[in-house]
Amino acid sequence: MHESWRRSDREGQRDSRTWWVDESLHQRRSARSGPNWATTTASSVLRPMTLPGQSKPSCTVADLDVDYVQSVLRANSANSGLCVASVKRSRLGKGTSAASLALVEVAVTTLDQPLRLVLKVNPPGAANEARVYKELRHLLPVSTPEPVDVRTCSDGSSWLLLSESANATDSMHWTRDHLRGVVCEMAVLHAAFWGGESLDGFEWLSRPDSGDYERVAETLRTQLCRIEALDFHRAIPGVLPPDRIRLIHEVLDEWPEVVAASVAVGYSLVHGDCWFHNVLVVPDGRPVFVDWGDCRIGSPFWELVYFVDLLHVASPRRFRKSIPASAHEIVSWYLDALSTHGILLDPAVVHRTIAANHIVHTLTHWLPRIDSTAIGAGRFRAWKSLMKWPPLASAVASTVAPRGAIRHLEVAFARCERHATALLSGTSAWPPL
Repeated sequence: MHESWRRSDREGQRDSRTWWVDESLHQRRSARSGPNWATTTASSVLRPMTLPGQSKPSCTVADLDVDYVQSVLRANSANSGLCVASVKRSRLGKGTSAASLALVEVAVTTLDQPLRLVLKVNPPGAANEARVYKELRHLLPVSTPEPVDVRTCSDGSSWLLLSESANATDSMHWTRDHLRGVVCEMAVLHAAFWGGESLDGFEWLSRPDSGDYERVAETLRTQLCRIEALDFHRAIPGVLPPDRIRLIHEVLDEWPEVVAASVAVGYSLVHGDCWFHNVLVVPDGRPVFVDWGDCRIGSPFWELVYFVDLLHVASPRRFRKSIPASAHEIVSWYLDALSTHGILLDPAVVHRTIAANHIVHTLTHWLPRIDSTAIGAGRFRAWKSLMKWPPLASAVASTVAPRGAIRHLEVAFARCERHATALLSGTSAWPPL
């Protein structure tokens, strides 16, 4: 590992470009003691909140009025006479989990600039994120938005009023250093809870079950068999020819062994939905992780694969045409950061586990869409369900035939085949992103 990536605690020096490695976990937790408000004037008024844990019958964006905001800000300010003049809400849309988001601009009489906050209302049954902020956030070694008010409503919905991470660098413009910082921060999160024993008291965090992996493998086998029986390869050549399907079946046969190796390596706390749009890089270079609704105890390598795969050109969430690092470099950064915190792993086991996770991740993303659209014996019709994710929708809209969409499938499964070949032969082949 390059010397500039080694921890510099002993010398008391800090390289601003490598702060995510240089500090110990204890120092990192202490460094987040202050709020991260959008403006300097706001941060001088507000202080770190103490979560009150109030409960209401339900949570809606309409509940955000002047009286509520004023009471919350007074509770988190040294100035008990703080006066809110107005509250302006603008909807930010809905995520895939049906959570409602709104940007909130609060005009305070004593401030020249409005406070900018983000309100997130999670639907009933999705209160996990609120519990992360209430019970787990103070233990996290990574940065999150500063909470202003967090509550769980009696109908199961939850309400999060958070500071806005202002002036974050758009993921379209991330540099190599930005990407390396995010990957290393992911490793720091995993290293802090490696093994999962320190999380025994958090019963609400879901945990993996060996039966889960067996059910996933069996579902994928069933979908492959249906696709094969419908002669999918004749309708759409180059995506899932018979030889490629047989190779994938071989990998699924070895899946229990790979899972056993992954379990032996250990579980950890994982973010659960770590991809570019859920990480904000703020002006001081810190990655800020948002959207903790899927936080759980799980495989850190699955999370790494999830992050890497969503960078790939074949990913439905791909956001840019070029990535400033290869998959091999990203994995190397991750392993180096783990070793910095005392987590030393056998590279052969790691690469084998990551390759298998990549294959299963590709299959779980794409096979259900192919399977659900393979209607009629020997034909491939009804593209609508496959076209719901961009950039496939735009590819179809811009062409007479869905060749753009087919190309995405071809690239995804060709890459899957390369990983499968490497896994079964015992080598480590990392296709370019």
